[in-house]
Amino acid sequence: MIRRIIQPTLFATVLFSCQKATTTTPDTPRPDPSYLVKTRISYSYDAAGNRSADSSLTRWFYDPQNRPVRIISHYSNNFTDTSSYTYSASQLIADELQYSPDGLVMSQHNITYFNSNGFPDSSSIDQYRIDTIGGVSRSFSSSIHTVYYNDASGNDTMDISYDLSNGERNQVGKYRRKFINGKLIKVESFTGLAEIKNYSSAWANGNMISDTAWNNQNGTLQYFRAYTYTDVPIGGYDGYQGKESGNLLSSYTLTMPASSFNCIANYTYTFDDKHRVSTNTQKISYLQGYSLSVYTYY
Repeated sequence: MIRRIIQPTLFATVLFSCQKATTTTPDTPRPDPSYLVKTRISYSYDAAGNRSADSSLTRWFYDPQNRPVRIISHYSNNFTDTSSYTYSASQLIADELQYSPDGLVMSQHNITYFNSNGFPDSSSIDQYRIDTIGGVSRSFSSSIHTVYYNDASGNDTMDISYDLSNGERNQVGKYRRKFINGKLIKVESFTGLAEIKNYSSAWANGNMISDTAWNNQNGTLQYFRAYTYTDVPIGGYDGYQGKESGNLLSSYTLTMPASSFNCIANYTYTFDDKHRVSTNTQKISYLQGYSLSVYTYY
């Protein structure tokens, strides 16, 4: 049963007026199996409200500790993604398989290792891809090793990633995170041994307030996004992605100076009688239609 609807806040521009979302905060205790996402079906609609053939179905499966053990996604183009997770005290193993109608497209094996305090210590990613160009299949493989640096509270303050594909250890990326009183306030990403800054995001109260991306080669600004949020905690709606704080996204504005492109995306939610997200509608200003995602829970 649909209980209430949130109309997201719109950014103040010459085209849109501002209005504040009015809601009450739902009770979302965790962990609670009733707040674990079971399925998500996503549809696309044109401006007249007619549903297109573009759609997807994602299903989540959990272990007795409410940890995801398998996520399977089916797409209307007949692609299928399957992610499987295996847990132990010292490591987390994640395997991903992607299939097209012609067979296997990508296989990825990821192991995250934990130290004696239970914090991530390092990880390895081995990926195998099959690309078909002009009817000819080509195989590619890569291996990435990442080292994590945690503070005394277990906050992941820095990651350094190395490419091991050619039998050599070449630094390919660095990620820095800044915390104040245990709260994330900033993330920065750098590429290559020269550590060219290519991404930055600002955070507050578990929410990403803005993010910026630059070109890896010349530092040219690629885009800037600013986000607003409802006053509704994400609860179990987004918890399966590992984010258990913050609020439901209301809208964002995207600016790409190089192409003079700008757009606004707005999100509207409905909720069931347990205050869980039933539907999420996304409308992007430069598109004629909209997308709709429908959720069920365990």
